[in-house]
Amino acid sequence: MLKVLEEKVDYITLEATGDNEKGVDLWISYKDCTQEGQQCKGRNGANETWI
Repeated sequence: MLKVLEEKVDYITLEATGDNEKGVDLWISYKDCTQEGQQCKGRNGANETWI
């Protein structure tokens, strides 16, 4: 989010919808029109499951 304020990134999409949401929690869109998808999950090591 700070990179948006610093104008290093155009925008960030949280929890996209449609085909863009499959396996991606966060889309980062750069000024050169490229995009980067990120997953943001926490793991519960004791139960071997995602939270």
